[in-house]
Amino acid sequence: MKILILVLLIFSCCGFSQVNQPYIGYVYPAGGQAGTTFSVIIGGQNLKGANSVYFSTGGISAKVIDYQGPSGPLNPLQLEELRRKLQEIRDKRAGKKISEDTRTETEKLVKLPDIPELRDLESKTPKQLSLIYEKYLNRENKPKPPMAEELQLQITIGTDVAPGDYELWLKTPAGLTNPVIFQIGKYPEFCCTYNQRRYENENIDRETEILQIPCVLNGRIMPGKVNRFTLRLEKGKEIFIIGQARKLVPYLADGVPGWFQSVIALYDEKWKEVAYADDYYFQPDPVIEFKVPETGIYFLEIRDSIYRGREDFVYRIYVMEKQEAGTLFPHLINPVYGLDEKLSQLPENVRNLPKFKETEQNLPFAQSISIPVLIKGCIDFQRDIDTYRFFGRQGDTIVVEVFGRRIGSPIDSLIKLKNQMGQIIQWNDDAKQDVENGLLTHYADSYLMAKLPYTGNYTLDIIDAQGQGGDSYYYFLRVSKPLHDFNLIVSPSRINAPADGNAVIKVFAVKKDGWDQDIELSIKNCPDGVVLDGARIPAGRDSVRMTLKVPYSYAEQNLTLEIEGVSKIDGKEAIRTAKAAEEKMQAFAYFHLVPSKYLVVYVKRTGFRQLKTSIQQQGGVKIPAGGSAIITCEVEKWFNPGSSMSLSFELNNPPDGIKIADVSFEAGKYILTLSADKKLSGYRDNLIIEVFEEVAQKQGRKKTPAGFLPAIPVEVVKNE
Repeated sequence: MKILILVLLIFSCCGFSQVNQPYIGYVYPAGGQAGTTFSVIIGGQNLKGANSVYFSTGGISAKVIDYQGPSGPLNPLQLEELRRKLQEIRDKRAGKKISEDTRTETEKLVKLPDIPELRDLESKTPKQLSLIYEKYLNRENKPKPPMAEELQLQITIGTDVAPGDYELWLKTPAGLTNPVIFQIGKYPEFCCTYNQRRYENENIDRETEILQIPCVLNGRIMPGKVNRFTLRLEKGKEIFIIGQARKLVPYLADGVPGWFQSVIALYDEKWKEVAYADDYYFQPDPVIEFKVPETGIYFLEIRDSIYRGREDFVYRIYVMEKQEAGTLFPHLINPVYGLDEKLSQLPENVRNLPKFKETEQNLPFAQSISIPVLIKGCIDFQRDIDTYRFFGRQGDTIVVEVFGRRIGSPIDSLIKLKNQMGQIIQWNDDAKQDVENGLLTHYADSYLMAKLPYTGNYTLDIIDAQGQGGDSYYYFLRVSKPLHDFNLIVSPSRINAPADGNAVIKVFAVKKDGWDQDIELSIKNCPDGVVLDGARIPAGRDSVRMTLKVPYSYAEQNLTLEIEGVSKIDGKEAIRTAKAAEEKMQAFAYFHLVPSKYLVVYVKRTGFRQLKTSIQQQGGVKIPAGGSAIITCEVEKWFNPGSSMSLSFELNNPPDGIKIADVSFEAGKYILTLSADKKLSGYRDNLIIEVFEEVAQKQGRKKTPAGFLPAIPVEVVKNE
């Protein structure tokens, strides 16, 4: 089977790659007080030349003050010169003979930068020299590459910016960074002034300034270190201490459990521990509620639970009285605050079901319900069991779904569907991973779908699987026939697209209650010339990668886009808009979609010369199971194997069993032979093919990433 595919590619000696994207690992401090101006440090990768700072709200401005590369303020030659000078000083003081200077003339011209602590090294004390070594030369004190570069910003927050969580991101010559959380508050802010760098080894046990509340404390934890603040508290006051760490940096790819697990303790003047917390229900960030026994000085300590630490172990701690906490964090004061409003977080077809409110009877009787129904209930005390009875018909399929953790309740639900004899027909504890709620790592909301075996009465039990209960253990319980639906998520939320080239994105489909149909995708209010290739999620697939192409006329612009999907649900057309998210790794193994407010595309001017072609065959390529199909790419004459420049093609993260079996060149065309295993019959997806430019050099051919072909829909068909 031959398929002629004509594509638009861009090439140069320095091709555009989606690998070396700019990245923010952390921002410190991760917020500030409205009406103030202050400095922050951003740690990340590929940040050099950053020239614009963006926020997801108005009223905030920022400018870049300084940049420091992975080697710090000294370049490699200067680092070697400093190493030589320190060794020379040590040898002189030890009475050793100074070895002959074997440096080249170029090396002798190296001068250290004019940094105060590097002036007059010969007069420094051994302790000072040791600190200089630790700071500049000890590689163990350098951050890991994903946060080895530092950018210093000066941020000004307007007085009218409302308190809350916002997003911050940068534009660099390489494109946009990922967004990170930046919090705005209304109370005075303080930063820890010691143990904020790996090389700091001063013997300081706490901040000496005595702080009044309300206030917000900022800092970061280094390996083996703790931070302490001094507070003055008044007798009888109800104080809330609210830690924010995992909320600021939700996931760490290279650490277990996958975030900074902060621990907060409070001590009195005699260093007796009076309060402690390492979490808050199912949330990793700690919260302390404390009634002050005596007026005086108290010491607040924060550390990692197992004394880990690094540059992105950033925290913010809100210390305030109960009334103030109730304004910013109302759910801490009233566990069921906004419960009725939380109904709006449920899918529309769920929240529109008939309602039923559970009543606590303390009797071994079931409460009667009619389905479909949405129950508002609560596990009021430990080992409480809420039981409901309903009538069902043989052969009917019902869905029982709990909404608890997803709306902020600590309930770890377990549901049991029973027959008239009390025998369990089906039960469920935890649902499968819910990609729509990427900040949850325990999918504690129960879900089951069951086909009823007889006509008659059934009972449904819901409990907390850990035997807990209380006012905060509320839930919504949906009992109905399957409610077919789907939602969409697109990642990444910040896309760097080469002008006239193709950027790879991934769209996830969350399919509900067994529904599974093709979803056709498009860009809502699509700007002229913008193209989404491979814009379909086939039945049987939960996610598909596709490509986005933006014409050169939008070069150096930011485009805010919306992707929407259309499909049929029970015979009616349904349209859903994709939410933006960043795909994050947790603890070396797990992936989560962290929500973002916007989908933003930066169109990068490449200056590459263009190789123009177009797609002749619509609908993609069909490969016989166990056989092959051919894709033909026309190219300009200088891109052929016999010239100094040629092209090579590689499948980017292909499915197992599909490969490029052969590449040949005939009559000015590259011919790609795609093969598929027999076991893949019926498989549908998109193929992402990466193109490389190969240039002949004396030492061989140099291979450079040049871009991607438009996403190619593929179907493995039965081999007739």
